[in-house]
Amino acid sequence: MYSFTTDKFHYDKETKEFWQEASTLGMPAGFPMTGVVSLTNPKTKGQRFFQQDSVDYTDSGLDIAGWRFKSKDGIILLIIND
Repeated sequence: MYSFTTDKFHYDKETKEFWQEASTLGMPAGFPMTGVVSLTNPKTKGQRFFQQDSVDYTDSGLDIAGWRFKSKDGIILLIIND
């Protein structure tokens, strides 16, 4: 499981989506993101778990563009493979 804090991510209220580039999270390009991601709000100490939902590929279909995770209440977490 990967654990991050919400202050490392951008959040879009309209789409209910957290997103960030993998390099900003300290992950090398192409690092395989699978399984569960935990996000903790450092102010409230609230925690949400996200299960891998899908993988986005580049137009060529050869490279991973990002990994999508979804919480039980439908919030999306996108980690962009930059």
